[in-house]
Amino acid sequence: VIHKTMTAKWEAAGKTAAQCKAAWNEYVPKHLLPRVYGYELMMAPYAIAHMKMGLKLTETGYSFDSKERARLFLTNALEGPVSKQATLGDWFPALAEESNSVSKVKKTVKFTVVLGNPPYSKNSSNRASYAEALVQKYKDLVHGERNVQPLSDDYVKFIARAFSLTAETSFVVSMITNRSFLDGLIHRGMRSVYVSSLNLIRVTDLHGDSNVGEIVPDGMANENVFDITQGVAISTFASTLKTRDRLEFFHGETWGTRIQKYEILSKLDVKHQSLPVPQKPYFFFCPKDLASQSEQLGWPSIDSLFRVGGMGVKTRRDKFLLAMEKTALEKRFTMLAGAPDLDAARSVFGVTDNAQWTLKKMRDLVVREGAKNRIEEIAYRPFDKRYIWYHREAIERGDSRWPVMQHLLNENISLLTSRQSVNEVFTSAFVSTGLSEMKTAESSRGSYAFPLYLYTGDGSNLFRESKQVNLDFGRLGEYFKNNSAEVAFAYIYSILFSPSYRRRYSGILRIEFPRIPTISNSGLGNSLAEFGRQLIELHTLDFKLANFEGISPTAHACEGVELDRVRHDAGRVFINAGNDIYFDNISNEVWSFDVGGYQPLQKWLKDRQAKGGKNPRPGRKLTTEDIEHYQKMVVAIRETIRLMGEIDEVIEEHGGWPGAFVTEPLDSVRDA
Repeated sequence: VIHKTMTAKWEAAGKTAAQCKAAWNEYVPKHLLPRVYGYELMMAPYAIAHMKMGLKLTETGYSFDSKERARLFLTNALEGPVSKQATLGDWFPALAEESNSVSKVKKTVKFTVVLGNPPYSKNSSNRASYAEALVQKYKDLVHGERNVQPLSDDYVKFIARAFSLTAETSFVVSMITNRSFLDGLIHRGMRSVYVSSLNLIRVTDLHGDSNVGEIVPDGMANENVFDITQGVAISTFASTLKTRDRLEFFHGETWGTRIQKYEILSKLDVKHQSLPVPQKPYFFFCPKDLASQSEQLGWPSIDSLFRVGGMGVKTRRDKFLLAMEKTALEKRFTMLAGAPDLDAARSVFGVTDNAQWTLKKMRDLVVREGAKNRIEEIAYRPFDKRYIWYHREAIERGDSRWPVMQHLLNENISLLTSRQSVNEVFTSAFVSTGLSEMKTAESSRGSYAFPLYLYTGDGSNLFRESKQVNLDFGRLGEYFKNNSAEVAFAYIYSILFSPSYRRRYSGILRIEFPRIPTISNSGLGNSLAEFGRQLIELHTLDFKLANFEGISPTAHACEGVELDRVRHDAGRVFINAGNDIYFDNISNEVWSFDVGGYQPLQKWLKDRQAKGGKNPRPGRKLTTEDIEHYQKMVVAIRETIRLMGEIDEVIEEHGGWPGAFVTEPLDSVRDA
């Protein structure tokens, strides 16, 4: 482009072709190469970049008569200027010279245009103080957040690094990055910095995220433009001194297959629209439905109602630490305790060591604690309890989850919900009577556990001493002044299962923890608390099938049958290829009922059916207990659907949303 532009300029001035070529050969070493810089960490791309730049210059007619080099450097852009002459000079003088040259550039040179496609790595290896300092301002702006780790992602550091490279004048920064910073709550401070300091923000959202369950327009595909699971965005930021007080914000997006997205991008055919400047508290870089947000200003959020709460257990080794049968874990860890050859054990158990977790430490822990003494029940998915060999030292980074999970090793119950609902309609609500896995109640970003009680002590002996209520239920309004924490817990749970609540506040539920309406009407409060109590009883399967005689599903010849092929047709759930063994009386509505992105009746069976491929497994043979458990699930879901309708009816009788509740911003509960 530069060659064509300059040539056109010279031709307009009357220069011949030979004179244009001579002018170009004078221009490149004096005015082009000194202004183009590149940083590359890996040797192969570094060498290829030099080669491609040479080939491109050759195509323009450049003769390479000058000794001026291309300023492409072998360096880590997230490292500060350092001199390696002392350590490299004697052995690798060329690399030492390269290091010293780029250090001088890093110390002194500023740029007007910075382009990049940096790596995306949440668990960044760039942990040096220089790299961490780049994003510290973003972390300071979200003080109080439980987890600021996403702000240490490599791509966030690269964006911050790009801005640190710009001159104190007009500049443009354009990067292809993970799209998570567009609407991630933890990134709101990062976005606020850009809103307050730039004149132009232009976002092209390429979507393609397979981790967070994006809501895709009907009939559209959502493939990634790269072979990765994280969604991608192209962001352009610009600043000029003359108009620093005004920001223009543009947003565009593409859906479809990878090929369709490539075609749209190659034609520069993304339709961008001018949107209002992003506003506090979130500064979102993509459109959000916040029409009903103002109604909730006086309502406390779940995470502020519970003093202690956090993500569920994340083992990173579910196949090793968890099992459907307690006896399977006992056998596995008895075998580990006596394993003489750790290399062979790694192969048998399918685990690998890393800096935080090793099988040797795990074996020593099992020997110390006992193979059978640390096995606990854990809610793995909705209505699906499994067993885990649980100790804070057995879980990679287990200390971060211990402050919450320690209280769930006792007789306790916890509310499970998500900070951000990625589904079109919020369904991320469930309960657990013990430990819970990270994704129990939300299939993509994970669910948080909020225990009803906290147990006092030092954590060494949890089955002891006193307990205290973890729920600040007085903040929910006058009705709760004469009620218990259990009643408040049930009330909260019923609210989360109101279909009209889920629809009305769907936009804000995709952004933050649910907010619970304050209430003063005792009649409505009593009704909702009773609905919540019934829902909790159903979801913990704490009832007898006989109580629902006549409406529970029948199991036709299911006992002892190996789960082979699962399908639902005409009210029956068939579990074998012959289609003659089935559960009966299961409607489409019950079969497809959603909890946190899961359809429990489908998932429970499919997690236990036969599997082929590289890691084949036989199907589970259904026991009498399995059959009763599945029948209870069907009844629980059917009754949940009925209760959800009744919850809305009662709310409507008392004025509907939001009139049935206290909506004025109360000073005592304002936490917007």
